[in-house]
Amino acid sequence: MVGSQVAHPVQEEKEEEEDFGELEQIASYRFYAPDSKDNLVFDIDVSAMVEGARPTIKAATIEKLLERLTHENWPDPSLVNTFLLTYRTFTTAQEVIDLLVMRFNIPWPKDTSPELRERYNTAKRIPIRLRVFNVAKNWVRPRHS
Repeated sequence: MVGSQVAHPVQEEKEEEEDFGELEQIASYRFYAPDSKDNLVFDIDVSAMVEGARPTIKAATIEKLLERLTHENWPDPSLVNTFLLTYRTFTTAQEVIDLLVMRFNIPWPKDTSPELRERYNTAKRIPIRLRVFNVAKNWVRPRHS
């Protein structure tokens, strides 16, 4: 896990999310783990919290960082920039590329009904793919000092 090992209770960001059921199992897919204090730790400053604000990530596994960078509901350009400036201190460019490709290829739900697949595609798959593209775009764009 990147960052401090001090554990805080995970305060999950809750919005009304549709449950699409169990996803297809892909052996190499590394994004199945639910959020827990072992893979995602927030820096919760209650005095700085305002309604609708999200807590800052204090520590996370590389998978959870990439999952948050490409989350379907919570785009965070600041997190993307911070990650792109610091990832070399805890991982390699190859691992980031591999994880972005893996995240882009998010599994489908096991339920194969056309209606559920269409809702899943609209609610999860397309937004995640757009976020992956956005991270890649920001990674390769020229930066001016």
